[in-house]
Amino acid sequence: MEIVLGLDCDGVVLNYGPALLEFGRRKGLRIGCEWHEVDMYHMSMAFPDLTKDDIMSLIEEFALDDGFGEITLMPGFVEALEALREEFPGLKVVAVTSAGREERTIELRKSNLAPLGFNEVHVLPLSASKKDHLSQLPAGSVFVDDLKKHVDAAEEVGLQGVLVRQPYNSEDSHVHVMHDWMEGCRIISSLLRQGAERAKAA
Repeated sequence: MEIVLGLDCDGVVLNYGPALLEFGRRKGLRIGCEWHEVDMYHMSMAFPDLTKDDIMSLIEEFALDDGFGEITLMPGFVEALEALREEFPGLKVVAVTSAGREERTIELRKSNLAPLGFNEVHVLPLSASKKDHLSQLPAGSVFVDDLKKHVDAAEEVGLQGVLVRQPYNSEDSHVHVMHDWMEGCRIISSLLRQGAERAKAA
Protein backbone atom coordinates (compact mmCIF):
# COMPACT_ATOMS: atom_id res chain seq x y z
CA MET A 1 0.00 0.00 0.00
CA GLU A 2 1.47 3.33 -1.09
CA ILE A 3 1.20 6.28 1.28
CA VAL A 4 1.54 9.64 -0.48
CA LEU A 5 1.79 13.20 0.80
CA GLY A 6 1.30 15.78 -1.94
CA LEU A 7 2.52 19.32 -1.33
CA ASP A 8 2.18 22.65 -3.04
CA CYS A 9 5.40 24.66 -2.69
CA ASP A 10 4.95 28.43 -2.55
CA GLY A 11 3.39 29.43 0.74
CA VAL A 12 3.39 25.80 1.90
CA VAL A 13 6.94 24.43 1.74
CA LEU A 14 8.74 27.59 0.61
CA ASN A 15 8.34 31.05 2.17
CA TYR A 16 7.62 32.61 -1.21
CA GLY A 17 5.94 35.90 -0.33
CA PRO A 18 8.80 37.59 1.54
CA ALA A 19 11.20 36.43 -1.19
CA LEU A 20 9.05 38.05 -3.89
CA LEU A 21 8.86 41.30 -1.92
CA GLU A 22 12.64 41.30 -1.52
CA PHE A 23 12.98 40.78 -5.28
CA GLY A 24 10.71 43.79 -5.81
CA ARG A 25 12.83 45.87 -3.42
CA ARG A 26 15.97 44.92 -5.31
CA LYS A 27 14.32 46.18 -8.49
CA GLY A 28 13.57 49.50 -6.81
CA LEU A 29 9.80 48.99 -6.53
CA ARG A 30 7.78 50.63 -3.78
CA ILE A 31 6.54 48.00 -1.33
CA GLY A 32 3.20 48.94 0.17
CA CYS A 33 3.04 46.60 3.16
CA GLU A 34 4.69 43.70 4.91
CA TRP A 35 3.94 40.19 3.69
CA HIS A 36 1.74 39.29 6.66
CA GLU A 37 -0.51 42.23 5.70
CA VAL A 38 -1.16 41.02 2.14
CA ASP A 39 -4.89 40.27 2.18
CA MET A 40 -5.51 39.23 -1.43
CA TYR A 41 -3.78 36.66 -3.62
CA HIS A 42 -3.14 39.18 -6.42
CA MET A 43 -0.87 41.11 -3.98
CA SER A 44 -1.91 44.62 -5.06
CA MET A 45 -1.34 45.90 -1.50
CA ALA A 46 2.27 44.78 -1.67
CA PHE A 47 2.91 46.46 -5.03
CA PRO A 48 0.64 49.53 -5.06
CA ASP A 49 2.26 51.06 -8.14
CA LEU A 50 1.72 47.97 -10.31
CA THR A 51 -1.32 46.69 -12.16
CA LYS A 52 -2.36 43.06 -11.75
CA ASP A 53 -0.74 42.31 -15.12
CA ASP A 54 2.45 44.05 -13.96
CA ILE A 55 2.48 41.90 -10.81
CA MET A 56 2.09 38.75 -12.90
CA SER A 57 5.02 39.88 -15.05
CA LEU A 58 7.04 40.45 -11.87
CA ILE A 59 6.22 36.91 -10.70
CA GLU A 60 7.31 35.51 -14.06
CA GLU A 61 10.55 37.50 -13.91
CA PHE A 62 11.27 36.34 -10.35
CA ALA A 63 10.82 32.72 -11.47
CA LEU A 64 13.90 33.17 -13.66
CA ASP A 65 16.03 34.91 -11.02
CA ASP A 66 18.73 33.14 -8.98
CA GLY A 67 16.81 34.04 -5.83
CA PHE A 68 13.93 31.83 -6.94
CA GLY A 69 16.17 28.82 -6.36
CA GLU A 70 17.14 30.01 -2.88
CA ILE A 71 13.76 30.65 -1.22
CA THR A 72 13.88 29.73 2.44
CA LEU A 73 11.70 26.98 3.87
CA MET A 74 8.58 27.64 5.90
CA PRO A 75 9.35 27.49 9.64
CA GLY A 76 9.00 24.00 11.05
CA PHE A 77 8.68 22.23 7.71
CA VAL A 78 11.86 20.14 7.97
CA GLU A 79 10.97 18.95 11.46
CA ALA A 80 7.41 18.11 10.40
CA LEU A 81 8.58 16.18 7.35
CA GLU A 82 11.09 14.21 9.44
CA ALA A 83 8.38 13.34 11.97
CA LEU A 84 5.97 12.18 9.25
CA ARG A 85 8.63 10.07 7.55
CA GLU A 86 9.47 8.47 10.89
CA GLU A 87 5.84 7.68 11.60
CA PHE A 88 5.12 6.45 8.06
CA PRO A 89 8.15 4.51 6.75
CA GLY A 90 8.13 4.54 2.97
CA LEU A 91 6.09 7.74 2.83
CA LYS A 92 6.17 9.09 -0.73
CA VAL A 93 6.38 12.88 -0.92
CA VAL A 94 5.31 14.57 -4.16
CA ALA A 95 5.47 18.29 -5.00
CA VAL A 96 2.84 19.74 -7.34
CA THR A 97 3.69 23.39 -7.92
CA SER A 98 2.36 25.93 -10.44
CA ALA A 99 5.59 27.89 -10.81
CA GLY A 100 5.90 28.20 -14.61
CA ARG A 101 7.13 26.07 -17.47
CA GLU A 102 10.36 27.83 -18.44
CA GLU A 103 13.29 25.40 -18.26
CA ARG A 104 15.15 27.85 -16.02
CA THR A 105 12.19 28.02 -13.63
CA ILE A 106 11.91 24.23 -13.44
CA GLU A 107 15.66 23.92 -12.83
CA LEU A 108 15.59 26.52 -10.04
CA ARG A 109 12.54 25.01 -8.36
CA LYS A 110 13.97 21.50 -8.40
CA SER A 111 17.33 22.70 -7.07
CA ASN A 112 15.57 24.55 -4.24
CA LEU A 113 13.70 21.37 -3.25
CA ALA A 114 16.56 18.92 -3.84
CA PRO A 115 17.80 18.78 -0.20
CA LEU A 116 14.33 17.66 0.93
CA GLY A 117 14.42 14.34 -0.90
CA PHE A 118 11.04 14.57 -2.61
CA ASN A 119 10.14 11.47 -4.64
CA GLU A 120 8.65 13.55 -7.46
CA VAL A 121 8.50 17.24 -8.36
CA HIS A 122 5.87 18.35 -10.90
CA VAL A 123 6.26 21.96 -12.08
CA LEU A 124 3.12 23.22 -13.85
CA PRO A 125 2.39 26.48 -15.70
CA LEU A 126 1.54 29.52 -13.60
CA SER A 127 -2.09 29.43 -12.37
CA ALA A 128 -2.58 25.96 -13.89
CA SER A 129 -5.11 23.50 -12.52
CA LYS A 130 -3.53 20.69 -10.52
CA LYS A 131 -6.49 18.34 -10.81
CA ASP A 132 -5.04 16.03 -13.49
CA HIS A 133 -1.81 15.55 -11.57
CA LEU A 134 -3.63 15.04 -8.29
CA SER A 135 -5.90 12.43 -9.85
CA GLN A 136 -2.82 10.23 -10.37
CA LEU A 137 -2.18 9.97 -6.62
CA PRO A 138 -3.66 6.99 -4.76
CA ALA A 139 -7.04 7.50 -3.12
CA GLY A 140 -6.62 8.48 0.52
CA SER A 141 -3.46 10.48 -0.14
CA VAL A 142 -3.18 13.90 1.49
CA PHE A 143 -2.62 17.12 -0.46
CA VAL A 144 -1.66 20.44 1.16
CA ASP A 145 -2.09 23.83 -0.56
CA ASP A 146 -2.59 27.48 0.32
CA LEU A 147 -5.27 27.98 -2.36
CA LYS A 148 -8.67 26.53 -1.58
CA LYS A 149 -9.43 25.82 -5.24
CA HIS A 150 -6.55 23.33 -5.32
CA VAL A 151 -7.60 21.78 -2.00
CA ASP A 152 -11.10 21.40 -3.44
CA ALA A 153 -9.70 19.85 -6.63
CA ALA A 154 -7.77 17.32 -4.55
CA GLU A 155 -10.92 16.30 -2.72
CA GLU A 156 -12.84 16.01 -5.99
CA VAL A 157 -10.44 13.27 -7.11
CA GLY A 158 -10.59 11.35 -3.82
CA LEU A 159 -7.73 12.85 -1.84
CA GLN A 160 -7.82 14.43 1.60
CA GLY A 161 -7.14 18.16 1.49
CA VAL A 162 -5.49 20.52 3.95
CA LEU A 163 -5.55 24.31 3.60
CA VAL A 164 -2.54 26.30 4.79
CA ARG A 165 -3.76 29.52 6.37
CA GLN A 166 -2.24 32.63 4.82
CA PRO A 167 -3.34 36.27 5.11
CA TYR A 168 -4.68 36.22 1.53
CA ASN A 169 -6.99 33.25 2.14
CA SER A 170 -8.40 34.40 5.48
CA GLU A 171 -11.93 34.43 4.03
CA ASP A 172 -11.72 30.77 2.95
CA SER A 173 -12.87 28.05 5.28
CA HIS A 174 -12.16 24.33 5.28
CA VAL A 175 -12.54 21.45 7.69
CA HIS A 176 -8.74 20.99 7.80
CA VAL A 177 -6.81 24.25 8.22
CA MET A 178 -3.21 24.42 9.43
CA HIS A 179 -1.69 27.64 10.74
CA ASP A 180 1.87 26.34 11.02
CA TRP A 181 3.79 23.13 10.43
CA MET A 182 3.55 21.92 14.03
CA GLU A 183 -0.22 21.92 13.69
CA GLY A 184 0.04 20.69 10.10
CA CYS A 185 2.08 17.67 11.14
CA ARG A 186 -0.66 16.59 13.55
CA ILE A 187 -3.43 17.07 10.97
CA ILE A 188 -1.55 15.30 8.19
CA SER A 189 -0.57 12.41 10.45
CA SER A 190 -4.20 11.87 11.42
CA LEU A 191 -5.37 12.02 7.81
CA LEU A 192 -2.66 9.63 6.59
CA ARG A 193 -3.63 7.13 9.27
CA GLN A 194 -7.29 7.41 8.25
CA GLY A 195 -6.39 6.95 4.59
CA ALA A 196 -4.30 3.88 5.37
CA GLU A 197 -7.11 2.35 7.44
CA ARG A 198 -9.65 2.93 4.67
CA ALA A 199 -7.31 1.40 2.11
CA LYS A 200 -6.86 -1.72 4.27
CA ALA A 201 -10.61 -2.04 4.75
CA ALA A 202 -11.24 -1.76 1.01
